[in-house]
Amino acid sequence: DDIYTARIDANPSQSQRVFGRVTITRRDSTNALQQFPGDEDAVTFQDRSFAIAGGHTWIINPSVTNVFTAGLSKSVNIFTPPTI
Repeated sequence: DDIYTARIDANPSQSQRVFGRVTITRRDSTNALQQFPGDEDAVTFQDRSFAIAGGHTWIINPSVTNVFTAGLSKSVNIFTPPTI
């Protein structure tokens, strides 16, 4: 299993903060083992998922704060049956 995560934070000014994050998953496995000797594994599984997110915080004045956050996650699961 390989899961990679990167995050960046920045303060462009005293009243503003921004961040960004990326996560990538790379996983290869077998969902079911062979039933009899010489058989292939039943089903192979590959996970190629990823997620991204970002946000911005702006303190306009002591009583007003603007916060924006957005993200996207995509699950990519590939199941490959054995060849016959």
